[in-house]
Amino acid sequence: MEPIKVDNCQQASKQASKQASKQASKQASKQASKQASKQRQSGIELLRIFAAMGVVILHYNNGMMGGGMKYAAFGSANSILLYILEAFCVAAVNIFVLINGYFDLRSNRRDLIKPIKLIVQVMLFNLAYYLLRVVIGHIDLSISHIIGSMIPANWFIILYCALYMVSPFLNITLNQITMKEYHVLLGIAVGIFSFYPMVVDNLEIWTGKVWMGLSSIGMYGSEYGYTIVNFVLMYIIGAYLQRFGWKISKPCLLIAFALNTMLLVVWGLTDTYLGHKEILAWEYCSTFVVFEAVVTFLLFSKLKFQNRMINKLAKASLCVYLVHIYFLPHLRIKEIILMNSPGITLAHLTLCVLVIYAFAYVVNLVYLVITCPFYEKIEEIWPQHSYNLGNRKEC
Repeated sequence: MEPIKVDNCQQASKQASKQASKQASKQASKQASKQASKQRQSGIELLRIFAAMGVVILHYNNGMMGGGMKYAAFGSANSILLYILEAFCVAAVNIFVLINGYFDLRSNRRDLIKPIKLIVQVMLFNLAYYLLRVVIGHIDLSISHIIGSMIPANWFIILYCALYMVSPFLNITLNQITMKEYHVLLGIAVGIFSFYPMVVDNLEIWTGKVWMGLSSIGMYGSEYGYTIVNFVLMYIIGAYLQRFGWKISKPCLLIAFALNTMLLVVWGLTDTYLGHKEILAWEYCSTFVVFEAVVTFLLFSKLKFQNRMINKLAKASLCVYLVHIYFLPHLRIKEIILMNSPGITLAHLTLCVLVIYAFAYVVNLVYLVITCPFYEKIEEIWPQHSYNLGNRKEC
């Protein structure tokens, strides 16, 4: 009987050791997360908030989504205002991805549950909105509609999840190459995946012919930057700013931002005046939109301060992106734009943005309270839910 006791003791010891190891790993992960949270500058978190608001403004303007540009007469005071706002905010999505590159470069640990969380969140929000419309009588209840509402067709979330999963492998290279090598990489990446596609897209507009297969991004052109290629480009730029920074004075940055914004406004107005189908000044892969994202990030990175409220509000930025789309059909944008009063339009837009952000913040809090216990249980059941490529020594 003695050997059995010894075996049992050894087995119990192994189990205890494994449990302790898991617990230690979990604690280390939480500690690392807290540490990363503390290191985040409130200036950049403030930028995250403004980027989320910028997305709302872009969709408020978007004529294809029933936004202001559909109703504002070209050359009217309202149309000029909308073009200026568009130029100011057009880099919002690029900024989101750039910020991820800036922060995620230093971590090669990825949680496999995170992409699942994001996709499930899209599905649940869509389903909740559909059921709300059923309750108030705007749409009939049907199985096909329920299934359709739960399809997570959200280009940003899908591309974000893809980038999140592969970025540790990018980090291995980005953390090891020298500054000189990084400059070469940036030159090639911006040239091939931003400047050249911009030239090709404009060539198509000006010649009136579709040059299939000429773009460096895809058979059908750049797709206006709605691609994983543009996400990787912005990630690489953000990672560069994390490693090496870019020392440039605030006045120079402000001048650069102002000139770039003026260029985008004039370019956008010119495209519309000439009757072009698309306003290519505002495509996300445009070199000038990429440049605006970088300059804006550098401006906000100079704001060195800590503010708990800003950091908390910034956590709702993704929720703002997900829920604002449900508000757009109900904002009475057409009536406001047809008044042709920039003051009224700006006041209405500001109110809409603030209300949407406040609503999203509350929704985010409620959603986390409901779902966090569920995901914590999954983490307990699935202990190998993350992977870590380990730290690589920099050159």
